[in-house]
Formats: sequence, C-alpha cells, structure tokens
Amino acid sequence: MPQFIETAQPYGPLPFLLLGVSFVVTSTLWGLGVVYVAALATKRMRQNAKMALLVNRLTGIVFIGLGVKLLQTKAS
Repeated sequence: MPQFIETAQPYGPLPFLLLGVSFVVTSTLWGLGVVYVAALATKRMRQNAKMALLVNRLTGIVFIGLGVKLLQTKAS
C-alpha cells in the first residue's frame, strides 16, 4: 500500500483505484510513444543504406567487445 493513501479515510478504495488507473494510462501512453519512435527509426534505417551499414558495424563492434570481455573472465 502506498504511504500517501490513507486507509482510514471515508472514500474507500477510490484513491487506490485512481492511482492504479493513472499508472496504467501513463504507462500505456509511454509505451505507445516508444513504439512509435522505434517504428520511425526502423523505417528511416531501412531507407538509408549508409545508416544500415553504420548500425551493422556498430553492432559488430559491440559483439566483438563482448567476446573479448568474455574471454577475459574466469570459468567458475
């Protein structure tokens, strides 16, 4: 139970329900915004060959770096 919801108040579960609904609405809007931006970025990358090449190279560098880091760890 959140600290700012008083259990002995006359409104019953209404404040808790409003908190839940506001959380669901803001989370949904945030998620939809992230999906929209990701879709735009994907569309632009697919249209631009240079961008796709850059992303592929950066991804390769990250995987090589992770492989080197893995080689440096000791097996337990």
